[in-house]
Formats: sequence, C-alpha cells, structure tokens
Amino acid sequence: MNPGAPPDATTRIRAEALGLFARVGFGSTTVDDIAEAAEVGVATIYRRWADKAELANDLFSGFIDDFETLAHRPDGPTPKRRFFRMWDDIWAFAHEDPQRFIFVEAHTHEAWISPANRARKEELAAQNADILEYVGVRASADLAHAMTIGTLTAILRSGTAADKDDVGERIWQALRSA
Repeated sequence: MNPGAPPDATTRIRAEALGLFARVGFGSTTVDDIAEAAEVGVATIYRRWADKAELANDLFSGFIDDFETLAHRPDGPTPKRRFFRMWDDIWAFAHEDPQRFIFVEAHTHEAWISPANRARKEELAAQNADILEYVGVRASADLAHAMTIGTLTAILRSGTAADKDDVGERIWQALRSA
C-alpha cells in the first residue's frame, strides 16, 4: 500500500462505523449514516458485510483479538506492582484508540453480539478474573471490571486529561477495600 494513498473503502467504513457507534450508539447509527461518513455507497458496505450487526461484530472481534494480548499475568514483586503493570497496559491500550474502547464498553451486552464473540468475551472475562486474583484484587471480577474499565471509559468520554498513576492508585485502594 502506498503510504500517501488515501485509506481504502473497507478501512474508511470500519473507522467511520466505529466513530458513529462510539458517539451515537449502534441503535442510532444507520448503514446510510456509515456510508455517508465513509464516502461510499450503501452497496459497498453490503458487499463486505451482510448487515450493520455483522460490521459491528467485525469491529468487536478485532477489539477482542487485540485485548487478548493484555490477558497475561503481569510480573512484579508485590500485588500492587503487578496491578500497576496491568493498569499501565490497559491505560495505554484504551488511549491508543479511545473510540474503539468506548464502543466495546458501551455495547458489551448488546443482543447483536454474535455467539462466537460472546463466547470469546466470556473466556476473556474468566482469564481476567484469574489475573485480578493474581494481582491481589479482592473485589469480584464484575466489580473490578466496572471500577477499572468503567472509570477509564468515563475519562475517555469526558475528554479530560487525567493522571494515570493517580487514577490507578484510587482504583487500587477501592479494589483492595471492596
């Protein structure tokens, strides 16, 4: 691919769909909206995906693929240090592509998620529960997810600058006392 060339249609469609899903939600986004934003015809979208749900699942699956790389037991001499290594990874991942992070978090329980993506998400949640126990988090996996990912999503949505270490310390303290 020529580095100076404009993105291809598939790349534009994915990017614009992701942006719309993150900003206005899956339900409020139409295929016409995506086509207009990506500067393609509606038929171009339907040649690549059967419907809007298949496109969203494509985006969702890609997120899971990438997030799985974070599902490892972080090293460190203490539970707190291991937690902060995990937190650093999640923070960096979320800030690489905030719209994608917001899209997945906002739509993680939607009916349109395919059975395959739902199963992969549940496997990832089980791995994360094991990792949380390893890093010394006492809270349940659901509560830990809500506190860490929920807080990070709120920060991304607000667009405000936040100190990663300060937020991490507050979450660590809350998780340890939960």
